[in-house]
Amino acid sequence: MIKLMVPVPGGFLPSENGLHSLVTTADDLDAACAACERQGLATALRAETTAGHRFAFVDAVADCGHHWEVIEASAALRAYYASLAAAADGWDGREPIRT
Repeated sequence: MIKLMVPVPGGFLPSENGLHSLVTTADDLDAACAACERQGLATALRAETTAGHRFAFVDAVADCGHHWEVIEASAALRAYYASLAAAADGWDGREPIRT
């Protein structure tokens, strides 16, 4: 999935290469953040959406040139990503907006 972001004052800005973050999922957000911290990568932000989805941004800019966004993978989130994959299946690059 490609997520377009618009920088806002006081928010995380893209790194010099223009890439803001890469996203991965984890079954256990707390364990994933702890594993990153053991590798010397600080958790820059940990939050929860109003729908209850937990996520974190891990600061890997010095090492990788970008942040890692770690999303806790609930059953609902997995179903959502499966629906995105199904919608993209067979797409030939035409008609970028499909319903």
